[in-house]
Amino acid sequence: MNAIPGIEKLREMTFTIERYLGAALFLALFSPSCMSQPQAIGTNDIKLLGSLDYGQTSAPARLAAKPPYSAYAFNAKPGDQIEITVQGQGSLQAILTNAEYRKLAGGSTHFSYTFDPALQPGTYYILVSEAQHRTSSFTVDLERPSRITSAPNYLSCSVDADCVAVDRAGCCHNGYKDAVNASQVEAYRAANACKEAHHMCPMFMILDKRVARCNTTLKRCEMVQPQEGHP
Repeated sequence: MNAIPGIEKLREMTFTIERYLGAALFLALFSPSCMSQPQAIGTNDIKLLGSLDYGQTSAPARLAAKPPYSAYAFNAKPGDQIEITVQGQGSLQAILTNAEYRKLAGGSTHFSYTFDPALQPGTYYILVSEAQHRTSSFTVDLERPSRITSAPNYLSCSVDADCVAVDRAGCCHNGYKDAVNASQVEAYRAANACKEAHHMCPMFMILDKRVARCNTTLKRCEMVQPQEGHP
């Protein structure tokens, strides 16, 4: 029995369409751009605490066990260079995400990032979490290079042995420590002495278990979480 010409043509067209659709689907699923796209963090796992401007440090905030992330939003422009620092209790870490909560950088308490000059201005998020999902108090500091000058002498270092942890100077003494050059402690205290006679301080105390280390990239002392097996 001979095949009907119209039916054969339809079969050929169907096969061609299926072949190209299959190739398009494969490329969509396995192209490098898609495969390298980080997974978005669910909005149910994030508590938005507010927003920050460049040069601003957040008020002390409380990180609960659930949801696992507390977040601050901020606006950035193409080419902006930023520095993020998180201080607080426990094994904290911060990540930088885009507006879809996809990770761009981070995973520690202190890191820098430069936004792609080809991007459009947009809103980004700093997400803070505690590795053991324990309740914690913390602050977030957001800076950009125009405010980040070379480290003063009392922060400069070459190796970890140059740095020592001291009680944070200033008006409020809540248990936080700062990392400074071991030979420049008095210079640090003088430069950061409280200049207000009657300053209102938040009523909380923390046990700062971080240790002083030298950031050999920035050549400055900083406080970091102690690594297991290291003092």
